Amino acid sequence: MVASNAAWEEAQALFTTLLSNAAERRDFSHLARRLVPVYRRGRAAGGVCEAQSLARPGPSTALSAAPGLDQAEVEAVLATSPRWIPPDSQGHGALGDPATTQPWHWGVTAAHRAVRLMLSKLRTDLDGSPTAELQAAVAEVDAQLRRVLAVRDELERTLAGLIPPRQSGAAAVAVAVNTQLTRLRIPEVLGHVVTAAALRVASVYGQTPQAVLECVLTVEVLACSLNARVSSPRPAPFKLLRLGPDVEVPVLSHHEAGALAGRLGALKLYGTQVNHFAAFGLPQWRDWDWLCGRLDAVAHLGAALDASPEWIKSTQAAVLAAEGSDPDDYAQRIKAMRGVDTDRLHKAMIDDERGGQSLFDLGRRLIQVAASAAGDTSASARWLRVAVDPCSPADKPGTVRLMRWLTHPARANAWSRLASRHAVLPEPAVPRLLDLKAHAIALATATALALLAVAGVSVATGTSVRGATAAAAGVLIGFLAVLLAGAGILLLLTSINSGHRTRWTRAVGGLLAAGAAVAGLVAWCRTAQAPGSLTAAAAAGTAVIFLGLLSLGGAAGLHGLRRGAGRLVRPHSRKK
Repeated sequence: MVASNAAWEEAQALFTTLLSNAAERRDFSHLARRLVPVYRRGRAAGGVCEAQSLARPGPSTALSAAPGLDQAEVEAVLATSPRWIPPDSQGHGALGDPATTQPWHWGVTAAHRAVRLMLSKLRTDLDGSPTAELQAAVAEVDAQLRRVLAVRDELERTLAGLIPPRQSGAAAVAVAVNTQLTRLRIPEVLGHVVTAAALRVASVYGQTPQAVLECVLTVEVLACSLNARVSSPRPAPFKLLRLGPDVEVPVLSHHEAGALAGRLGALKLYGTQVNHFAAFGLPQWRDWDWLCGRLDAVAHLGAALDASPEWIKSTQAAVLAAEGSDPDDYAQRIKAMRGVDTDRLHKAMIDDERGGQSLFDLGRRLIQVAASAAGDTSASARWLRVAVDPCSPADKPGTVRLMRWLTHPARANAWSRLASRHAVLPEPAVPRLLDLKAHAIALATATALALLAVAGVSVATGTSVRGATAAAAGVLIGFLAVLLAGAGILLLLTSINSGHRTRWTRAVGGLLAAGAAVAGLVAWCRTAQAPGSLTAAAAAGTAVIFLGLLSLGGAAGLHGLRRGAGRLVRPHSRKK
C-alpha cells in the first residue's frame, strides 16, 4: 500500500470516518471482527512469503513476491501459532484490546501500516489548519514511524541468513520467524511504539488510545483480508549519488587548477551566470559547459563504480582530446573563470559578431514584449516604439519625426551599450522647425525687410539722411543683438552639456548675452531719435527680429536638450 494507490486513499478516508463517527466505528468494527479468521489466514501466508523473499541468494533485492501457499501449507503455518498475526480469539473481542496490542500481535507490516495511517491523518489536517499542536503531533508520530522502520530493517537483516530453503516447508519458515520475533522482543517493542503513537493521536482528536487503535485495526482487517496473502513488493535499497560541478578534475592533478575547479563549483559554468541565461550568449560558452559536464561525469561515475584514479585520469584526458583541448588549455580556461562576472560576459558578447547581433535582436524582442503588454494599439505602446525602437520607419507624422530626432542621441547611446557596433543607428533628419540654418536665413530676411521698410518710409516722407540712418542703425544693431544672444545661448548650452572648459565657455556665453542686451537697448535708443514714422517702422522691424530671437532660442534649446538627453546614457567605448 503506497500513498499513490487508490486503496490507500480509501483506507485514509475510512480511518477519518471511523475516528469522527462512533456509530460507523461500531458497525465497521463488528464487520471487521467477523473477517478476522480470513485476515489471519491471509497474513499467515503473507508473512511466510515475505520471509522467503528475504532468503533469496545474492545482493539484489527481490521486487516480486514469492509464490503463494496452498491450503495445507497455510494450515501448517497456523499450527505454529505465528506471532505476527492476532490470536483466533480476536474475532470475539474488541479490536484494539490491550491483550493483542501490548505486546503487539499483529506483526511488523501491520504496525507499519497502522502508524503510517495515523501520521497521514495528522499531516492532512496540518495542511488544512497548521497549528502548533498538530505540528508537535506530526513530529512525534513520525518519530514512532521511524522506530517501526528500524525494527523492520533489523528483523529483515537477521532473518536473511536464517530462513530455511523453500523445500523445508512453510512451517519451518514460520518457526524461524517466530524465533527471531521472540529473540528480538519485537512484539513488546512494537506494542510500546504503536500505543505511543495512538496516545498522541487520541490527545489531538479527543479520543481514547483504544478507540484510535480500534479504528486503525478495523481499517487493517477490512483492507487486507482479501490481499494479505501476497506480500507487498519492497523497493530495492539504494543510495543517492549526488552529481554536481563541485568536483576536482584528476587529469589536472599536477596543476593547481584541478583543485580550483572543485572550489569554483557551479561558477566554472556559463550556464549558472546571469541568472542561468549566460550560456545562451555564445556557442563557445555552451561548448565549454558541455566539456565541463563530460569531465565531471567521468569523475563522479568513476568514483561510483570504484574505478581507479588512473582510469578516471586517462578517461578525462581522452575526453579533452575528443573535444579538441588538452589539460594545459583546460587549466588556463578554468583560471580565467575565476573573474567572470556579468560585465565581462557582456563585453565579450558585444565584441563578438554573433553575440552582438543576439543582444541587438534580444533588445528589439523586449521592446515588442513591452509593447504587447501595454497593448499594441495603445498610445503608450506607440510612443514606446517611437522613443526606443532602433528600426522605426521614418515616414511618420511630424510629431513622431520630432520625437525620433529628439531622442536619437539617448537611443543611439543606449543601443551602443547594449550591442556596440551592431547598433549603429542612422542620424534622423532635423525637423524643419528646428533647423538653425533656416532660422538664421529667416532672421536675415526679416532684417533686410525691416531695412527696406525704413528706406521706403524715409523716401516717402522726405526724412533727413540723419534720421533715416539712425533708424537703420537701430534695426541693424537689433539684428546684431539677436545674433549675439543666440550665440550666447548656444555656448551656454554647450558648456552645460559637455564637461570640457566649462568655466571659459560659460564666461564667454555670459558676456555675449550681456552684449546682446546692451546692443538691444542701444538699438531702441537710436530708433527713438528718428522721426515718428521712421520710429514706427524701425520698431516693427526690431520687434520682428526679437521674435526671431525667441524662435532661434527655442530651437537652440531643443538642440541642447537633445544633446543633454543623449549624454544621460554613456555610450559604449568601441575598440580601435
